[in-house]
Amino acid sequence: LKSILISVTDPAGYTTNNNSAVDPITVDFEVPGIVQAALDPSAASIGDVVQLQVVVDEPLDENDPVVLTVDPFLDFGTVQADPNGRTYRWSHLVAKEDDDTVSYEFSVSLTDKAGNTAEYDLTDEVSVGVLTMDSTAPVISRVVEPAPDSPLMNEAVFRFEIEVEEVDPADEPCKI
Repeated sequence: LKSILISVTDPAGYTTNNNSAVDPITVDFEVPGIVQAALDPSAASIGDVVQLQVVVDEPLDENDPVVLTVDPFLDFGTVQADPNGRTYRWSHLVAKEDDDTVSYEFSVSLTDKAGNTAEYDLTDEVSVGVLTMDSTAPVISRVVEPAPDSPLMNEAVFRFEIEVEEVDPADEPCKI
């Protein structure tokens, strides 16, 4: 507690002094910032749990600290805050109904205890990247076997050519 002297003078010239104890006052004009943000995994399949974590540089407002926006909309549920008041987590269980034809982008709005608000584009400004989902299982569309008169028919190992309708070019070729 700090001591503060309050002096009041009315229009007639009478003055009253009061020495009071008050709690220190902190003046905050700074918007809250992001220390770290992470999206894991950034490419997900049905059944995966995608987690987004944001760590901020100061404690946020207890009533409405952080608002997550996912574009296009994807339900990441209720935010889970750590007791330290600086780490916030969301999660989403990837389901078959999720749209796997788009890339999901993230932004947050942060409000500190003084009411200062800041908005951050997590995809570009903070570089968590975008979320892509794959809710389609690959389908074998054609199997080609060697012709009966092929020299391969006499070998102990048969070779097949398999076409798959959905292939990620970064993946290794399918082997049997």
